[in-house]
Amino acid sequence: MGATYTRQSTFTDGDVITADLFNNEYDQLLAAFAASTGHTHDGTAAEGGPITKLLGTSITIGDGTTGTDITVTFDGESNDGVFKWMEDEDYFEFSDDITYCLYRKTTVS
Repeated sequence: MGATYTRQSTFTDGDVITADLFNNEYDQLLAAFAASTGHTHDGTAAEGGPITKLLGTSITIGDGTTGTDITVTFDGESNDGVFKWMEDEDYFEFSDDITYCLYRKTTVS
């Protein structure tokens, strides 16, 4: 389980607020959003709700690392689908048949 945010301080009118109080809050926020240990948004307890929709007109997948292929997996109940961008070869590779344009089928061999 990743780090979660737990509020560290509660303020009321008239309180003296010190840097220490804010440092504790910010340390918790940093831990909750750290790339390697932060919450995952996978829907499990205390990890945040699952992310079910990507908004935008342009989405980039990958970090531009040399020689790295990028794989996208669709995790179904009884069947999965996978396609991969073969970066060095400059083409897509599909693990399953492709159906397009009124059920025309391209078979993966």
